[in-house]
Amino acid sequence: MTEKQAQAATPSAALTSSSGSLRYPLETPAARTARFDPVASRIEIELTDGRLYAFPAHWGQGLVDASAEDLADIEVLPEGFALHWPRLNASLAVAPLLEGHYGSRSWTAQLMGQVGGRARSEAKAAAARLNGRKGGRPRKASPQDSPEG
Repeated sequence: MTEKQAQAATPSAALTSSSGSLRYPLETPAARTARFDPVASRIEIELTDGRLYAFPAHWGQGLVDASAEDLADIEVLPEGFALHWPRLNASLAVAPLLEGHYGSRSWTAQLMGQVGGRARSEAKAAAARLNGRKGGRPRKASPQDSPEG
């Protein structure tokens, strides 16, 4: 197969510029290298297509309370589709990271629930003060207390 045939066989998309057409490969993103930057406290990934991607280490599932030494012990798994921290027994797939997904759906939902439960507003504070003046949160009515029961 000639070089020209190999290029034609590679999926690509065309971008039109004033100087003509520019082609770039549409490939599944993969990590070439990865490292932990202790100064910025972030994970930096060099992708096979030349892009660089970085995210704060504490955003990743399994990396939240890790030490700098544990975060620095990072491996790029074969084919570059995932990163692995052996000391933490944590792995993150590269493609979801690039889409802003830093863990599993259940982990993300749990995290969002914790944040949502801490939400504070003036309306919540006013309702809590009013309930306090009335003797606290109203109790749920039991079936015996209902007028029909």
